[in-house]
Amino acid sequence: MPPRSKRRGMIGLTPGHVPCRILVLVRALAVPVWLASLLAFVGCAPEPGDDADGDDPFLGVISQAASTPGNWALPSDVAAAGAPVVRYDDAPPWDGGAHCTGTFTEGAAELREYLMATYPGISNIYGYSCRQNTANAAQTSMHGTGRAIDVMIPEVGGLADNDVGDPIGNWLVSNSARIGVQYIIWDRTSWNGSRTSGDKTREYTGPNPHTDHLHVELNLDGANRETPWFADPTPPPPPPPTVPALDARFVAQGSDAAPETDGSAQLRACVGAPITLWFEVENTGRATWVDRGDAGASEGENVRLGVEGDAADVLTGETRISVNDATNPEVRSPSADPAGDDCNDRAGCRRTVFSVRGTVPSTPGVYRSTWKLVDELRAWFGPEMWQSIRAIECAAVDADGDGAPADVDCDDSSAARRPGANDVCGDGIDQDCDGTDRSCTAPPDPGFDPDGPAGAGPGVRVVAPPPGAPDPMDGKPLSGGCSASGREGSSWIAIVAALAGLVARRRRLV
Repeated sequence: MPPRSKRRGMIGLTPGHVPCRILVLVRALAVPVWLASLLAFVGCAPEPGDDADGDDPFLGVISQAASTPGNWALPSDVAAAGAPVVRYDDAPPWDGGAHCTGTFTEGAAELREYLMATYPGISNIYGYSCRQNTANAAQTSMHGTGRAIDVMIPEVGGLADNDVGDPIGNWLVSNSARIGVQYIIWDRTSWNGSRTSGDKTREYTGPNPHTDHLHVELNLDGANRETPWFADPTPPPPPPPTVPALDARFVAQGSDAAPETDGSAQLRACVGAPITLWFEVENTGRATWVDRGDAGASEGENVRLGVEGDAADVLTGETRISVNDATNPEVRSPSADPAGDDCNDRAGCRRTVFSVRGTVPSTPGVYRSTWKLVDELRAWFGPEMWQSIRAIECAAVDADGDGAPADVDCDDSSAARRPGANDVCGDGIDQDCDGTDRSCTAPPDPGFDPDGPAGAGPGVRVVAPPPGAPDPMDGKPLSGGCSASGREGSSWIAIVAALAGLVARRRRLV
């Protein structure tokens, strides 16, 4: 399959969700309340198999989707294997918990054990909860029936780990008819086995994006172990690849230096200025990382960040940075509290951030700081990580003569663009070098400081947020409160046409 493209800030609507757009038109056109109510009734009915609250089959509120490397997408062979229709059994009405099973059904419990034993990337599987459906208080939550499980997959940098979660979802879809899997949500995508034709997946727009777990539901046959898979739980998924003892994955990197825009390097900084680079890596091997400093240590017990060939790093002069916080307090886990702990101090920690502090060389030019992980006396492993810096003579450089030296000027070839300049709103040009063009609907930021962050000095900018920093839009819905119907036969097109006629008639009367 071709790589999936990134989507940022898209409102989660698909053709199956169109009727809810009618409500937007209702508000925009000032349609009478009685007609708005009628449209809401017609266009916002739930469809079984679409989840609203992260665990039950109702369409959710429309919310702003966060940045993602691509939703879960089924390969063609998986979609074909999952084509047989699987009956959807809804949850019973809510009656104070009398319909709750008290635990997982036998089928859900067996499937849970199978997945835990088969896929090493699963951190745990939860799911039973006796409660009302949060989208429809008159109905029991599917989790209260014991037929729903939540397969937990740790996120990677705040996004879904598709390398781990996609194979699980694909296997469940491929074997859905044999198991009795009626519904799945994973990484902003829902799959409904009861759909009789066409693509069974839809873009999931509920408030929980399901980037840290797969929501899986069984129908009554699967829950009661009455489907073929429980008599012969095969075929198993392909065996997972052998995990080496020493391996790592690059997660993120950044610096407090300004980005270079001319293509010569990633960063730009003044000669002789202090600089900090950081690299975040994840331990994807079997061995736990520590640094004993012992020639007789086992695999993973002498792990450091190093410079291959034992040459001194251009910024720090160092050849090794220990993974132990005792010798390098800049090595820390993003989830550590207080900062300074590393992965050998916290159970389950698989991430480590190495901060490299140094000084920009005194001679102008382009320099590259390159690092890789090493288990001393054993092997180099993991990705090669590097950041390039262009060192410039800041005091002597002001090519456009606007009074802003090159280290703080975002465009040293144009005197109209400099820190502190008047930013004309909406012209697509960042005149004041704050990184964005000023919106015409909001006044300039009164707290803008052309000299940079307090105490940082000119030219110091954060290239990337530190690991673990919260998403400022996380959990803030763009709009909500309406479900959309995916039922065939909806007359939303006719209703929109009627609205247009109503508005035209009102204009003639005016």
